[in-house]
Amino acid sequence: MLCPPGSAIVHAQDTVLPYYELPEAPGAYTTGTVAARIVDGLGFRYYWAAEGLRDEDLAWSHGDEARSSMSTIRHIYGLTAPLVNATRRQPTVGGAPTPDTFQALRKATPSPWFVKTRTILFFIDIVG
Repeated sequence: MLCPPGSAIVHAQDTVLPYYELPEAPGAYTTGTVAARIVDGLGFRYYWAAEGLRDEDLAWSHGDEARSSMSTIRHIYGLTAPLVNATRRQPTVGGAPTPDTFQALRKATPSPWFVKTRTILFFIDIVG
């Protein structure tokens, strides 16, 4: 069975999100594996940057005209659909409703988006 490098997701009764650990680096350097490794890095950093944020952390903003931490997390979530759709060569039209709680948003961003993107990028190298 052919599996993309780093495609395993750590689960402990579905409570541990993807990218708790950085997946093992691929053995070969190709367009797909390098792009997938970049997405791995994004997913890993997102996981740990959002880990343990409290309500006051989510409400924090640098100033009146700056986004709050929660607004930034919503923005990152909004960028994931175009990222995945680009790998599928599909336009991004409209958008799915944004999850309304931090925990739902944190789960929805890398899971499944980052994982799907990573897998798609890997298979670009295999099937061309």
